[in-house]
Amino acid sequence: MKLVLVTAAVVLGFAIYRLVCVIQQSFLFQPSREILVDPASFGQRFDDLFLDLHSGSRVHGWFIPGNPGEKLVLFLPGAVGNLIHELNTLAFLHSFHVSVLAVEYPGFGRSDGSPYEGGCYAAAEAAWRYAVNQRGVAPENIILFGRCLGAAVAAWLASRYDCAALVCHSAWTSVPDLIAAAYPRLPGRYFCLVRFNTLKLIKNCRAPVLLLHSEKDRTVPASHSLSLFEQARSPKRFLSLIGDHYGNDWQASPHLRSVLAAMLNGNNKEPSWK
Repeated sequence: MKLVLVTAAVVLGFAIYRLVCVIQQSFLFQPSREILVDPASFGQRFDDLFLDLHSGSRVHGWFIPGNPGEKLVLFLPGAVGNLIHELNTLAFLHSFHVSVLAVEYPGFGRSDGSPYEGGCYAAAEAAWRYAVNQRGVAPENIILFGRCLGAAVAAWLASRYDCAALVCHSAWTSVPDLIAAAYPRLPGRYFCLVRFNTLKLIKNCRAPVLLLHSEKDRTVPASHSLSLFEQARSPKRFLSLIGDHYGNDWQASPHLRSVLAAMLNGNNKEPSWK
């Protein structure tokens, strides 16, 4: 009888654990499968990619070639929609004449599977392998650019591989921090199984770090990026953006183009870099 009760308790505990996982992932990930446009809509030549993960599944991505000899920006998107929602961002980055490689996470767009934290990291690593092994881009010529959730994924990649620079746009410190701020009277932080701990990861990034955030961001407060700035190694810089969390207004932020251009040229020794 005791063995039956123990077995039932284990099964119930596992069921509750799985339910909590599903609820948290549905709270964080809001993927879309619909892809009606692509970089050609912006007049860009591109390669449609499917990258293999070690799990056997594949993730979808785009490679937009830049001028010969220029750096490559590996772009990691947020948790909403799919890559078509970032076409303006990809065009903005490509306007610096660099190559742009963008990848979708499992469950997003044309990628296999369902979204989960480990799958996001695996997708980013597959894109890194593609850039280095198939495109022949040296790691010191790869800039990692992550937006929101993608900033945590980019920080994870930067903590594992040496790169030219890390750019975090509208980044959070961690998902538990977001949960705690949204539900201050509940112990959500202690039951949060999805981490995306950018604060922990950014400490291990050895490349220059640029943090971009709008003070009007109502989804992820700019205080998150300021905390990340304090923990990042030098050289580092924080640049305030215009606009809100979503949209493309941020691209017209004062000094943004000059700061990004300097970073792409490896100039991170100005007084504004700490």
